[in-house]
Amino acid sequence: MKQRPGIVTALVPALLAAGATWLATWSWRGFTTDPWQHLWPLAVLAVLVALVGGLGRASGLASPVVLLGQVVLGAVAVSHLLTGAWLPVGAGWDALDETVRQAVSAAQAYGPPVPAEAGLDPLLVLSGWWCLLLVDAVAGGLGRPAVAALPLLVVFAVPVSILGSQPEWWVFAGVAVAWTGLLFLDASSDVARWGGVLDDGDGRVAAASVDEPAAEPGTTTVHGPRASDALGVRSAGVRATALGVGTGAVVLALAVPASLPALDVHLLDYGPGAGGDDGISIENPMTDLRRDLRRRDDVPLLDVRTDDPDPSYLRVAVLNRFGANEWTSGDRSIPTDQVADGQPLDVAGVGATVDRTTYRYQLEARDAFSSRWLPTYAPATSVSATGDWRFDTATGDFIAADEDLTTAGLTWSTTGVELDLEQQRLESAVAVPGAVDPIFTELPDNVPGMVGDLAREVTQGQTRPFGQAVALQDWFRQNFDYSLENVPPGNGVDELVAFLSPGEGGRVGYCEQFASAMAVMARELGIPSRVAVGFLSPEQQRDGTWEYSAYDMHAWPELYLPYAGWVRFEPTPPTRASGVPSYAEPTAPDAQPTASAGASDTPSQQASARPDRPTSEPTVAPRPEAATPTADEEPGVGLARVLGGLLGLVALVGLASAPAWLRARRRHRRLRGGPEDWWDELADGTRDLGLPWPDGASPRSVGALLGSRLADPDDDRERPALGPEQNPEAAAALGRLVSRMERSRYARGGSGSGSGSGSDSSGAADVAVVVDGLAAGVRRRARWAARWTPRSLLRRSGSTPAADRGPLDRVG
Repeated sequence: MKQRPGIVTALVPALLAAGATWLATWSWRGFTTDPWQHLWPLAVLAVLVALVGGLGRASGLASPVVLLGQVVLGAVAVSHLLTGAWLPVGAGWDALDETVRQAVSAAQAYGPPVPAEAGLDPLLVLSGWWCLLLVDAVAGGLGRPAVAALPLLVVFAVPVSILGSQPEWWVFAGVAVAWTGLLFLDASSDVARWGGVLDDGDGRVAAASVDEPAAEPGTTTVHGPRASDALGVRSAGVRATALGVGTGAVVLALAVPASLPALDVHLLDYGPGAGGDDGISIENPMTDLRRDLRRRDDVPLLDVRTDDPDPSYLRVAVLNRFGANEWTSGDRSIPTDQVADGQPLDVAGVGATVDRTTYRYQLEARDAFSSRWLPTYAPATSVSATGDWRFDTATGDFIAADEDLTTAGLTWSTTGVELDLEQQRLESAVAVPGAVDPIFTELPDNVPGMVGDLAREVTQGQTRPFGQAVALQDWFRQNFDYSLENVPPGNGVDELVAFLSPGEGGRVGYCEQFASAMAVMARELGIPSRVAVGFLSPEQQRDGTWEYSAYDMHAWPELYLPYAGWVRFEPTPPTRASGVPSYAEPTAPDAQPTASAGASDTPSQQASARPDRPTSEPTVAPRPEAATPTADEEPGVGLARVLGGLLGLVALVGLASAPAWLRARRRHRRLRGGPEDWWDELADGTRDLGLPWPDGASPRSVGALLGSRLADPDDDRERPALGPEQNPEAAAALGRLVSRMERSRYARGGSGSGSGSGSDSSGAADVAVVVDGLAAGVRRRARWAARWTPRSLLRRSGSTPAADRGPLDRVG
């Protein structure tokens, strides 16, 4: 019988697996400003998973039972760690559900690093817990520590895909060392299962086990190698191989990137590359805007040389779709010929009689500014940039067609025009139905009626689009306050209602909310609108260049007006944006917002010396209200989606490992049995390798056939030599198995049946040696299939035909 592992023997691998997984989650530290909020709970869960797994396996419990215990106890621990309730039932479940919903909302509202107070940590704790369970199940339950590297790599892949940064070298090295330890212990365990070496007195390995009588005349007996060449040397070699593989992987992963600086290859953030956390990355313009305005340190991003005396409002991207959750850039279908190659660009919707002044700009992005959107001055009449940058004629913004293309270190040029818009012409312009795509007036069905009612109330007395736009702009600037402090993030429907409502917490926000609210209210009035994200005002340097930094990030609305096209407005209060465009300055009493719209009790503050810089260090916001994701959310940019993908990938890895796990359980059960069970296991192992097994043949005939398929495991040729002489150790083991089967089936009652009992554990080792010898003779693909997609699972367990067992198993 196979003995249960001791407590230490079972606990050490479990602790190594949990430690490797927990250390891998250190690569998630960039997701939040306070990573210990998820690292400490994950440390507790790691210890719990390891203890339950190790002690359960030491007690002989089946792997599914162990996993069930880990899930149940882990759920209790997760509930207490996240909500303070010990059981996730009743009120405890409601609290856990609310906590997770808030975490999902934070993931959708922020770009990393998410402020600690926003509450992203429950998502990270749950994701890390499932990774702990998967790694333990693969490494401990299935006994496949090598395969456990797959979920560990998934853990590392998450920050690479979201943050665009590599994990620290010491995190990777620590995980690799723990994984190498698992390989070493697994190899040592395999060697221990081979059992002791039996010497016949002349230095050769005996053909039979201790309780096995001498082989009868005519039975197959093949002598093995000398004892000194068997277990001792082989076990040392296996351990050395396991240690060598793991150590080699770590050394290569760390040394190769550092030794190839010319190729700029870095598997880790170790060697070439900027590294650090000072970079600005723009993927989703609105969520990245929130992150950059809340940075602790200002970072220079762009340098501009121009003949424009006031190069303000540098646009990065246009958001044209408003959903229940937020503004997004919508779906873009851009022809391949719309590239930034200097070709002339049309200024859409602008009357031919409008005077224009052309300015030229030379822009250079710092290495810290990585954006897939190309900043340009709008309206642009030409843009020339290296790389496949495509422009959308409907929005006038530029986006990289190549996923690897960003602005980091890029230099490009553009020409833009300043339109001399006459206020009198704007005031008299009448809306023209169908002038732009209907998407610019679409609103989700769940926008409350109070938004439209408030828009009509604020613009009461104004019948033309321009007058309504100016009334909205001035209402925001006079009755709202600008602040980065204690402002719920987001620009969806729920956040819009809270922002527009008077009272505690209302009518206070930053540029994101002002731009979003004005654009939505304009659509309620039938005015086409969109939100632009970019930079507000640069700071001029001594050499005449202009510099934009992270704190210059800004958002503003653009409304489409007849005669003028897309026109910029500035609803953000003077404490941030000191002025409004000259054409949007109110000149008549009816352009002012009415008092019935509700004025704030606090007058707006005077513009500061540098309104484009925060007057205090950016602060973080509290946990946002729960939000329900909708189809309008831009795909692939939310942290919640990626974490959900992680859980799906973890489940996929588990399903892919299921056949190997089931086959391992069957093998484990059989090897604790007797000769018939060993013979069945040998049959299935042979079939898994794609080799023929002659059903109905005698054990000796089967032994002769299998002996001809044995190969030397050290023969690494594509087609190794086959035959019993190629692997004497496996041939000897095969001979012993054949002898046991013949005595078990054909010996007279009482004369040999005892040798077939399950007490002879050396038969299990013989099966392993023979199967290894057969595996050495097939191709790598067949060995892979035998491990991961064993075909023997399609046969009924213990399905050796009756003809094999025969009526002669008890004769005389």
